[in-house]
Amino acid sequence: MINTRKSDFKLVIIGDCYIGKTTLLRKYIGKMDLGKSPFEIHEIDRHGEKIFLEIHDTNGQERYRSLTYSFYRGTHGCLVCFDLMKTASFDGLKNWMDDVKECVGEHIPKVLVGIHRGNRDDLTSSTKVSKRNIDLFCELHDLHYPFKFYF
Repeated sequence: MINTRKSDFKLVIIGDCYIGKTTLLRKYIGKMDLGKSPFEIHEIDRHGEKIFLEIHDTNGQERYRSLTYSFYRGTHGCLVCFDLMKTASFDGLKNWMDDVKECVGEHIPKVLVGIHRGNRDDLTSSTKVSKRNIDLFCELHDLHYPFKFYF
């Protein structure tokens, strides 16, 4: 029997442009060429059950703040990304959280992802966004911050 379902969960990756969201997606799904599709389907196995994730990337639209309700429609979760080395990308997170709240509400799970383009050795000495600010932001917006992403 052929499984015709499209996905089990829709996730969106949001944040300012040029911080590494597409690279995060490429590394996660293991594909360097994502093509022109606005989303990728990725299959994971959780305790023997196949789960299909439909992961949407903004594809540069965030430069024009042209994301619409249709981008967020049906979203089950958000990866809210910022660059650990750019305070402006962290400061812009409030606008992204406002968009999520307006388009899909506050009820969906949201994970904060700090992206660092470099190695772990230079992270602690050169990080521009403080752990305290990150913790306060997470508490204010009900975000989880389980990890940092390095590349």
